[in-house]
Amino acid sequence: MPPKPLKILHICETARGGVGTYINLLAQGAGEHRVLLPAEDQTMLAAAVARDTFRRPRRSVAGLLRFGFHALRCGLRQRPDIVFCHSSFSLLALALLRPLLPRSRFLYCAHGWGGARESRHAPLLRRIEGRLCGLAHRVVNVSSGEQAFARQHGYRAHHLVIENAVRPALPLPPAPLPGPADAVHLLFVGRLDPQKGFDLLLPAFVAARRQNPALHLHVIGEAVVQASPGAAAPLPEGVTRLGWIGADRIDSFYRAADLVLLPSRWEGMPLVLMEALRNGTPVLVSTRSDMPTLIEEGISGFATDLTLPALTEALARCTKPALAALRPAALARYQARFHSDRLHREMQALYAEVTHDAG
Repeated sequence: MPPKPLKILHICETARGGVGTYINLLAQGAGEHRVLLPAEDQTMLAAAVARDTFRRPRRSVAGLLRFGFHALRCGLRQRPDIVFCHSSFSLLALALLRPLLPRSRFLYCAHGWGGARESRHAPLLRRIEGRLCGLAHRVVNVSSGEQAFARQHGYRAHHLVIENAVRPALPLPPAPLPGPADAVHLLFVGRLDPQKGFDLLLPAFVAARRQNPALHLHVIGEAVVQASPGAAAPLPEGVTRLGWIGADRIDSFYRAADLVLLPSRWEGMPLVLMEALRNGTPVLVSTRSDMPTLIEEGISGFATDLTLPALTEALARCTKPALAALRPAALARYQARFHSDRLHREMQALYAEVTHDAG
């Protein structure tokens, strides 16, 4: 008889942003996958993914207690082979379930370490997550920069890198972006939060457009955590706000853009970068969080210091022919490094390794 498929329980206190996309991708691999997530985040999962939900209208102490209760109930009822905890607050579920499920193997993925953020709470977060992640049998880092940070600060547990990935692009035609025929279409996709650098991007774009009037900036996203200064203000000339665009349409906007911008202050492994590359669109990244290692400088994209003068200069020198010449290399970068098939192979090897250890 063939071996029974592994039962894998994914636990997340939020599925917003990259967490839900990541779990959706993992659920397409081998095994019986089930997800515990807030009822408010269900739209982040594909309809076919099995789930249990709990109510958490907002993040609070009461909401965390409710999350912990449901994590206990779900884990003890299902007794999965693997419990995969995602993002910082799921460390609570890891701490609660680890001693109660001795036969289960526990994995943890931070999706960007909380202690790496620019915050006055960062030292405390490093102490908490650095210890609690040690309860996992393996810690999955989605980038080499994330693992380097964990090692630098003495985070416990057996750490490894399995770089994030995305599925191939949907076969959609380029979206009709507003602007003149010779416009250089710059695209920002993400939360309009300080993490993503939107507050720095707007003044840099205004200054760059004085030097290069062909520039046009298109903005996909809204503020989620904390709005950047200027996120709700009237937009300067040459900027178009498009709101949120669903996953079923987003590839058409990447494909229409000449350059995708990621001026982030910190990142784990940005999905936007991989989604841009899979559509053959080069990217401009900041030099933070090891992001320059994800591209080939001058071949599939560019990196810039996260200062107003440096970002302004990088935007001002953009031309449509030069960016078009990078498109084949951008697509090749995706195929070689960020294709979902590679992620599935590496994750299946990890599942086999940790369950073999259990035997």
